[in-house]
Amino acid sequence: MQFTLDGVLAANDHEAIAAAGVTSIGIVRLVEYVALPYLESGQLTEVLANWTAEQRFPISVMYPHSRHLSAKVRIFVEWMSELIRLYPIFQDETRKSG
Repeated sequence: MQFTLDGVLAANDHEAIAAAGVTSIGIVRLVEYVALPYLESGQLTEVLANWTAEQRFPISVMYPHSRHLSAKVRIFVEWMSELIRLYPIFQDETRKSG
């Protein structure tokens, strides 16, 4: 099944898109880690459960190698590592099967 969507709302912030769904502006497409709290609370309901968007690219965190990594970079890398570990959507398919 194929869908062509012409939207009237565009945002570059996941929380703004979630808010649009919660306030009944329409159907929204969210990444799993953003949608999960809203689904668990009942604020959003999943539709088109058997349809997912094509994954466009893997996520990588890159930074210059340094013995003195700034606290901001270190905390960000630790946070991203935890997200990648917790949410299957972030995991590389080639690593899952190997």
